[in-house]
Amino acid sequence: MGSAGRSATGSPVFRQADFPESDKRFPAYYEGKWLMTEFMRGWIIAVTMDENGDYVSMEPFLPNENFSSAIDMQFSPGGDLYVLEYGSAWFRGNENAQIKRVQYNGGNRIPIIQASADKKAGAVPLELNLSSEGTLDYDNDALSYQWTVSSENGFSESLEGPNPKITLEEAGMYTVNLQVTDSEGNSNEQQFKVTAGNEPPSIALEIVEGNQSFFFPDNQLSYNIKVADKEDGSVTDGGIKEEEVAVNFDYAPEGFDPIEIAQNHVSTDEWITLSKGKSLIDGSDCLSCHRVDIRSIGPSYQEVAAKYKNDIQGQKVIAQRIINGSVGIRGEHAMSAHPDLGEQDAALIVDYIMGLNDPEQEIEKVPLSGSYTTSVPQKENGKGSYLLRVAYTDKGTDKVQPLTSEKIIALRNPVITSEEYDEANGIKLFITPRRSLKMEKDGGWLSYKNIDFTGISEMVINAEASTRTQDIGGVIEVHLDAPDDPLVTTTEEIAPLEIDFRAELQRLRSEWEAGGKKGPEPSFRTVMALSQKTIPVDVQDVNGFHDLYLVVKNPNAKEGQLLMQINTVEFKQSSESL
Repeated sequence: MGSAGRSATGSPVFRQADFPESDKRFPAYYEGKWLMTEFMRGWIIAVTMDENGDYVSMEPFLPNENFSSAIDMQFSPGGDLYVLEYGSAWFRGNENAQIKRVQYNGGNRIPIIQASADKKAGAVPLELNLSSEGTLDYDNDALSYQWTVSSENGFSESLEGPNPKITLEEAGMYTVNLQVTDSEGNSNEQQFKVTAGNEPPSIALEIVEGNQSFFFPDNQLSYNIKVADKEDGSVTDGGIKEEEVAVNFDYAPEGFDPIEIAQNHVSTDEWITLSKGKSLIDGSDCLSCHRVDIRSIGPSYQEVAAKYKNDIQGQKVIAQRIINGSVGIRGEHAMSAHPDLGEQDAALIVDYIMGLNDPEQEIEKVPLSGSYTTSVPQKENGKGSYLLRVAYTDKGTDKVQPLTSEKIIALRNPVITSEEYDEANGIKLFITPRRSLKMEKDGGWLSYKNIDFTGISEMVINAEASTRTQDIGGVIEVHLDAPDDPLVTTTEEIAPLEIDFRAELQRLRSEWEAGGKKGPEPSFRTVMALSQKTIPVDVQDVNGFHDLYLVVKNPNAKEGQLLMQINTVEFKQSSESL
């Protein structure tokens, strides 16, 4: 039955009659079996019952699959089993929270496809190296590969083999389709889009002065941003205006979701789009006939925006009138044509005009170079991180849509948890009654990659050997770049604290009551914290980027014995860096 907490949950009983039209329903073997999932232990078990609903026997279901805290299961109308996984952590967003689909296949299985290319966009001629790396067949059948590259411009070409090459000479959007067929005739396919005729923008974001791994409140960063595009030019030569580049330096709260943070920048990108439209107007003859808020020879832009606010088709017509000109639409005067404007530029002008319906306050502009002081917003706990983001959307062409590139540097909080490791050896994760990452062998280690030690004078390791899980303790060796060399220091011994938890809790509560109940009431967590050790490590002589290894040692450890848990590592700045 495994180990950990006991949190079995009820799930469906399978009946073939529930899926009469399905050719993928589970086999008759599972008729009447109850599929039971276990939230804490990660398994699903098929329970057999008799005609009275009484227990007969049980057996593992997909024993090689680990379900990350499965919280519910349900059969779909087609007979597939969907498993809802809560994920590892309680009451927070989990990267491994997901829905899994379990589909029965009683015969030969179709190939699993991975189709890709070394480029998804580029100037013409665009040379593509297509790849099927990662494609597999669980039955180990021989596979044949058929590629088709096509476009609305009439281009179509077929290629064979797992990794062919192709050159696209004409600008446009192309669809790349890979069909893989096994020796039994079962096939599967996958496709993706490629843009030819537009090279993606190039963005460089460099921190010139300051730590490049961590953010410290009220710390000053010196930075420099460069943006260039093969078709548009660069910021340096003036082809790209500074106001066309979206720059966001933002505090990201504790437990932030990078996708959510990116979504929060949409408003900034929209403002940049409006700025581009305004720049096109300022560089044309439009202002000779129109003003933003007052009528001139033609209507004001605010009038136009109000009239066509909810008329999407009308907005498209305006874009065509800007290019082709018009007569008698809003008075006797003709609007001159602008044949030199492409459809993309005309659409940007219309976007700017429509944006006047809902004017946003102009977002504070961050220059492309200079100094920036990081800060923690009011009411935030300071446990978050900092996100530096630069984005630019090029102008595209009439044949090819604009492309966006972005560069993001995430400056993490200087207090990192053990679970934020990049690589590890000899660990075991517990999630009840609280999350703890245990080291379970002599020489086991945690690794944090590419840490910038610039301006860092001290690391503070918080670790403990818990008697609750019978940890035997040990020491922590701090190494750089490899788990065995070079050695920075060895900590003092972290030994189990022999303590009667109930008696100690009673003592702390008595003192708390005698002292007027000031502060939070002591709890078992308060007692458990007594076993934690805070160990400072001098790293002021370490400079530049290094991989950090925390290696736990206890030569007396037996196989399967727990040594300790590392809770957090804090990086502190030297006084000269403050």
